[in-house]
Formats: sequence, structure tokens, C-alpha cells
Amino acid sequence: MHTFAQQPRWDAGAHAEFGLLYGSTSQDVRSPIASAAGIYVEWLRPPHLSLVNVGLELRADAGVLVGPRISTSANGPFHAYLGGLFGPTHSTYNPGTVIYPAGTPPPDDNRDGVTAEGVAGVEADMSAHFRWRIVELTQASFSGISGSHPFSIQTGLVWHLH
Repeated sequence: MHTFAQQPRWDAGAHAEFGLLYGSTSQDVRSPIASAAGIYVEWLRPPHLSLVNVGLELRADAGVLVGPRISTSANGPFHAYLGGLFGPTHSTYNPGTVIYPAGTPPPDDNRDGVTAEGVAGVEADMSAHFRWRIVELTQASFSGISGSHPFSIQTGLVWHLH
């Protein structure tokens, strides 16, 4: 009689990353250094979807963002993933060098809004529980500043369990 090892059905992990942020509007005075940290949980190879894993991610990135995630379930060392994250965020707005008439207050510098962010990246296994996030690209839309669509490119580490 042969015994087969039970394949794990769930994967959970935590990640930390850093990189560069490119703002689409000069009024958004966020730092050009991007960073993010988060956690995720994935259902590995759900029925009828043997090529992908589906999950949920929670991320701290200028606010708290949450959303769905899918990744490849390839048996090799490389793993690609996509995600869509949404949540409330905060930014500082610089209205520029405008002279306001006496008695007219300048607009509020603090802007709150909702960020919608698309995420795509590639990771490589380094060991049984660590992956190198080779590259992650994010494109976002921030409702607090008109025309704000920041883009970032990041790298980092992922600690995961199955």
C-alpha cells in the first residue's frame, strides 16, 4: 500500500517591501521612497482552478488596503501574482505658490480619500518559508487629489507558511 503526502490547501504569509514611488501630480507631496507591509492568505489550487491560487490580502501602504489576490500555482521556483486593493488613505496636498486675498484661508493641506490599487509581481523561492519579491508594480488612483495616479516599483521579502 502506498501513502501519499497530503498537499497543503492553504498558504499564509507576511511581506515587507520598499522601492520608488512616482507621483502623477506634483501636488501630492508623498515621499518618493515607497514602502509597504502586509499579510495574505490563499486557498491553494481550489477545485476547478488547478492553475491558480485565490486569496485575500491586507496591506499597509499610505493607508489600510484590502482586496482579492490570485497567484500562479506553478511547482517551479517562480510565482506570479495579481491583486486589487481598496481602502481609505491619507496624503498631504501642496496647492503651490498661490497668493490668497486677505481673509481668504488657503485650502486644507491634508487630503483623505479612497485608494484603488492594482498590483502585479513576481516572487522566487529562496527556501521553504522565504521568497524574494523580485519586482512588484503598483498603479493606484487616489480620490483625495484630482488626477492623482501614483505608480511604484518595489522589491522585498515574503515569509510564508503552508
